[in-house]
Amino acid sequence: MPHDGRMPTLEQLTDARDACIALDWKVQDIVVVPIDRLPEEVGGGRSRQSERSS
Repeated sequence: MPHDGRMPTLEQLTDARDACIALDWKVQDIVVVPIDRLPEEVGGGRSRQSERSS
């Protein structure tokens, strides 16, 4: 769920996509998909100590 409790509009998602593409000329296409929470593999859910910091 977004931090303010509201789902982004289609226009906001399109703007986010365009902003990501504008970051680097090598990016030709990107897909922005709204989800309710991040998977654990990318920092969602419970926190996990990095293997590098052990």
